[in-house]
Amino acid sequence: MSRYVVAIFISLLGLLVILTGAAYATRYDQAIAAGFSTPVTPEYTYIAGINFGGLEREPLIVELSNLLDVIADEELVIWLDEDEYYTMPLKEIGFDPDPVDLADSVFAEFPLGLGFKQVAMRHAGIRKGLHIGVPLELDEAVLREFLGLVKGNVDRDARDANLDFENQCLSAAQDGRILDIDSTIMDVPEFIVASGSISMRPSLIVTGASVSSVDLEGIDPTEPLASYTTKFNKWTRGRSKNIGKLAEMFRGVTLKPGEYFSFNDISGPRNRQTGYHPAPEFKDNRIINGYGGGSCQVSTTLYNTALLAGMSIDERYPHSRVVYYVPRGRDATVNYDSNVDLKFTNDLDHPVVIWSRWDIEEGWLTFDIYGHKEDRREIEITNAYSTIYRSPGMDTYLADNSLAPGEEKIEDKGTNGVRARTWRHFIQLDGTRITEELFYDVIPAMGRIVIHNPSGGSGISVTASSSATEEPSEESSPGEIFF
Repeated sequence: MSRYVVAIFISLLGLLVILTGAAYATRYDQAIAAGFSTPVTPEYTYIAGINFGGLEREPLIVELSNLLDVIADEELVIWLDEDEYYTMPLKEIGFDPDPVDLADSVFAEFPLGLGFKQVAMRHAGIRKGLHIGVPLELDEAVLREFLGLVKGNVDRDARDANLDFENQCLSAAQDGRILDIDSTIMDVPEFIVASGSISMRPSLIVTGASVSSVDLEGIDPTEPLASYTTKFNKWTRGRSKNIGKLAEMFRGVTLKPGEYFSFNDISGPRNRQTGYHPAPEFKDNRIINGYGGGSCQVSTTLYNTALLAGMSIDERYPHSRVVYYVPRGRDATVNYDSNVDLKFTNDLDHPVVIWSRWDIEEGWLTFDIYGHKEDRREIEITNAYSTIYRSPGMDTYLADNSLAPGEEKIEDKGTNGVRARTWRHFIQLDGTRITEELFYDVIPAMGRIVIHNPSGGSGISVTASSSATEEPSEESSPGEIFF
């Protein structure tokens, strides 16, 4: 019996030796021993990439306080690309963690106690080390304000590729971008895992350009598909400036196959607030000064260019009075507020580019439409018209007793009207023609407007407004048609 007891004792002793050896080999002995002593960080304890091993709680708090002071002077860096970034010190965005809380979080990973979980956590800390990040807690309101400043510099509209036909060069397209502040805040790292500045990429919403460099490949820059020129009175300075302002807006507009052009969509409102000058225009069959005068010569010139380039005309309106800078039936009036617009569609097989040239000192305006050589067509525009003559019975008399008795002044000499038909002819390679009837315009004759004092006595006086004093804008009357 005693031999069995001795055998069991020897077996247990051997097992104990084996377990002790295994514990030593796997460092479980250290993990167990640490449960009976003052808490000390494991040898390989890294906080924000720096070793804080072998420290008791109070020395650890002191060292962490020094570390956090250093980190607070580091910067949050918002990178756009190698040459574009924005920075702000962390302490200016509310970074101010508590070193005591951080020390507690360290020892929470290396707890006291002899329970299985505590021993296992200490064992893991001894074998693998502790790798702890510093919480990157920032003041969201301050961070949002900082990102708002960054957004003001980062946001940009997409820029289409553009051909410069004067300098014979191509400007590449550029994507637009919008900084998403909410998403960027969510992407800010939760912890600092290494010393140094905190670098991150912002969350961007990218908007692509509508015209790429590829879209412009094949456009012949040496000769336009069509070109048209009109002349204007350079001495009417406000009108000349309006023409130049509008012409510049349409320079470089690109239309892909199937895309349509709208004069009003591109120009927007034409009034004093948008920088236009007073100039002669039509209103209620009279010529007065109004902001935006000259718009219709720009639309008319472009309309004739579009006709000769083979564009499909979707919307076009004649003036209420005859104009004399184009053949009868070839004008195109526009008005922003009454939705009187010039619209046409590029139904060619390739993109086209509208190009404008002008000289307000010489008094001429030209539009060119450039495109692919395969889209070049031979086109002729013809028209026929008959005159509608004005008669004395059409004259309008406005009383003004400020004039001498019997005195008359001609405010408007009136004008003849016209009936005009316009055709477009597509000439084929064999010389045959495909004819398209465009528009039939009927513009009535206008009598004179005469200001007079029929008696010179008292009574009702109607004073006619003159172009020198009345300057309505395009917003003033939805029904007016402009010169």
